[in-house]
Amino acid sequence: MLPLIGLGILGLQRRRADAQVLRVIFLLLIAGLTSLYLLASFNRNEKYPGLLLLIWVDIEYTLTEMAFWLQANTLFNVRQAKRLFGFLGVGQVTAAVAGGILLPMLAPRLGIGNMYLFSLAGLILAFANFCYLNATFRGSGERSTRTNHSAPDRPDLYPEMELVRPSAQDHRSYIALIFSLVM
Repeated sequence: MLPLIGLGILGLQRRRADAQVLRVIFLLLIAGLTSLYLLASFNRNEKYPGLLLLIWVDIEYTLTEMAFWLQANTLFNVRQAKRLFGFLGVGQVTAAVAGGILLPMLAPRLGIGNMYLFSLAGLILAFANFCYLNATFRGSGERSTRTNHSAPDRPDLYPEMELVRPSAQDHRSYIALIFSLVM
């Protein structure tokens, strides 16, 4: 199932802009999770929603990870990516470990139905975060082509490479990164 979803997203990514692909991913996740919640609410047989939940966990994890890294690739240029993606990867692993530790404590208290709602609330907040970042940093890919040739005291060791200096918009990208990690 996951390879088919990955191929579908890859095909969509070849034909559409990144923002459209992210919007489709989030809407699919929200629609799928809402459907599972409704199925679990109206179906009294505990066996089938639990089996669907096992499948859905992998789908949701894979698609949210795809959406996260696609959003990160659109926000940062190559230099920022080299500096920050290791930090982002550590945060992702830490969040997965924390979720694995908290889940056995929260599930008995909240119940499976409320866990669906908890996950749905997180997806809706992530979608709102995506919409905010998309509106704030529209055209952020153009930042990587900016040059600054006002450093005559530095010899150009690699004249074919352009010098990129952080701007105010780059600093806003870091703030957006911290905001998205907190979400």
